[in-house]
Amino acid sequence: MSHLFLRIIIFFILIVAVSACKDDSTLTETCFDGIKNQDELDVDCGGVCDKKCRPIMSAIVNATPWEADLLISSYSASSSTFSLTGRRASGVYPSVQLIFTGPLTVGEHTLDASSGYIAGINSFTQLNHGSIIITGIEQIQKVVEGTFSLSCTDNSSGTTYELTNGIFRFVTY
Repeated sequence: MSHLFLRIIIFFILIVAVSACKDDSTLTETCFDGIKNQDELDVDCGGVCDKKCRPIMSAIVNATPWEADLLISSYSASSSTFSLTGRRASGVYPSVQLIFTGPLTVGEHTLDASSGYIAGINSFTQLNHGSIIITGIEQIQKVVEGTFSLSCTDNSSGTTYELTNGIFRFVTY
């Protein structure tokens, strides 16, 4: 056999071997693959996944970051009232309370007067102005997300609290 013929045979064997190594299988989507796929609300949580997504609520309060450890929310269809309270797990204060009356729909809603930032046990605030913008509602799992901003004044100390860049995600209602 000639060396050229032997080289051609080895070349074809290598081509067959390399093409046999191709992986034509598709990756099966799971709730443990580290990818937001299927109908997951976030990476490997919500949607078809049993694991619920960790709710988030945060804002900037007078130029200082604030984040809730515990969220309590509800929506009463009979009274058309949405309520979301975020607070620290280690204590009740400081906390943010957002309430509006009206249908739970995507869009901007004006906050009720009982909304505000509560700094401590002796803090009684009066809402100056505020709004909540519902950016998404997932009806099956009853999850809502959006943004908020407000200004309120503490009646006892006279301190005004400006809350900006407020967000909430994965909040069940």
